[in-house]
Amino acid sequence: MFTAKDKKYIKSHKISLEDIKQQMINFKNGFPKIELETPALVDDGIILPSEEQINRWVSDFDYKKSRYSITKFVPASGAATRMFAKLYDFLEEYDGSHEQYLQLIADKSEDGMNYFFQNIHKLPFYKDLKDHLLLRGYFLDKLIEKCEYKFILESLLNRDGLNYGELPKALIKFHSHIESAMTPLEEHLVEAAHYCKSNKGVSHINFTVSEEYLKMAKKYLKENRKKYEKKHHTKFKISLSVQNKSTDCIALDIDRNVVRDEEGLPLLRPSGHGALLMNLNSIKSDITFIKNIDNVLPDRYKPETYRYKKALAGLLINIQEKVFTHLRTLKKSNIQTPNKLNEILDFCNTKLFVKHPKEVYHYGTETLVKYLIGVLDRPIRVCGMVLNEGEPGGGPFWVKNKDMSVSLQIIEKSQIDTSNPEQKKILEASTHFNPVDIVCGTKNEKGKHYDLSKFINPETGFISTKTYKGEKITIQELPGLWNGSMAYWNTIFVEVPSETFSPVKTVQDLFKIEHRNIL
Repeated sequence: MFTAKDKKYIKSHKISLEDIKQQMINFKNGFPKIELETPALVDDGIILPSEEQINRWVSDFDYKKSRYSITKFVPASGAATRMFAKLYDFLEEYDGSHEQYLQLIADKSEDGMNYFFQNIHKLPFYKDLKDHLLLRGYFLDKLIEKCEYKFILESLLNRDGLNYGELPKALIKFHSHIESAMTPLEEHLVEAAHYCKSNKGVSHINFTVSEEYLKMAKKYLKENRKKYEKKHHTKFKISLSVQNKSTDCIALDIDRNVVRDEEGLPLLRPSGHGALLMNLNSIKSDITFIKNIDNVLPDRYKPETYRYKKALAGLLINIQEKVFTHLRTLKKSNIQTPNKLNEILDFCNTKLFVKHPKEVYHYGTETLVKYLIGVLDRPIRVCGMVLNEGEPGGGPFWVKNKDMSVSLQIIEKSQIDTSNPEQKKILEASTHFNPVDIVCGTKNEKGKHYDLSKFINPETGFISTKTYKGEKITIQELPGLWNGSMAYWNTIFVEVPSETFSPVKTVQDLFKIEHRNIL
């Protein structure tokens, strides 16, 4: 199947032919569906904290955080192209005819193009677009009056304009503030300064970026970081990481032939956010906050966001302390008492949300100790969950494991066999959504960092369809970063307010009141 040149190219990505063979097998066989037990609900897998609990967790975090190294991890690889998909569609379809103009103005919806042009002054990059056009001798307001819609969009999206169509989402201006408009990259710096700052005043943050945007991100951070360091009394320790090429996967066409690029070489594609587990694994902090690049809010919503971030971390610290105490007890050479083992069994069930196999209660002491160590000696994550209000994406479920235990996991709809009526019913009964609001503890009781690759369920990958050169292709994605890549972590779900979650998936999202500061 592969020539010597192909093999050399694959090897240059540090991908073995055995890996490629396994990918081909996965294409042929697909991946098994997850077996859901029940949806995770409030008081059945999801904690709905009281104000007293939240305040206590926040207080615990503020009091104890000086003992821990903390990093914020921000997956920021994506380009903004999909954010402007509707604008590109308009550019392709709108011909400026009177008929199409009438159709345009007849659309009164808030996600329509008529609304976009009538409210363009509310967008955070409006001033930049206005100034750019002015330098070229055009007045934006006049262009709108003359219905020069395509010219306006071309000036926003194309290379000879603001080039927003080819920028990473991290560098698109999201919010208007008193001093200036801010990008998600800047907003995440501000957030990090409020809950990642060490007692020495250093705030650690890691952005994952696509290799093509690496220089651009470095330049932007160099130009902008100091004003935020001064304003928030911190020193940023920023690292930029790229998705490792060794995680790329081969692409096939609809006839299951290997797709080839312009040079005739096998097309190797990034394998989804699950590939970023290698980036996360390289972070050696005690506590790591994970949050997506596009989930940032303007100033008036920030205090509540900070409060819940601290609360999740405070809960993580408290749970982790108890886990470490139990592990040290179990690893002592003296014989454990039945009462102590039952106490630890109950802790795993009620605090770590692990439903044990029935036979566990009949184990002898030595076998039970081994089982409990296996349950406890894992990375821990506390995940914020919001009430599902129609956002696409994964959610929290109780999932059956191979050892017949049942544990909490974040599952994507594509992992569920919706042709099975029982599984579909469980999916439809789900009440919450995963906003990617995660706090991780990735060290054991001795302070040694876990090898996170050992806690993946490799059977939870995806086969998805993409487009390449106008043709449909199939690609393979690794188990998702917060899905199968964390399948064997200990997981705790906590309901957080929807006000702390407002991602920007399309440019129309920037019109929402959640993304507009009252200046």
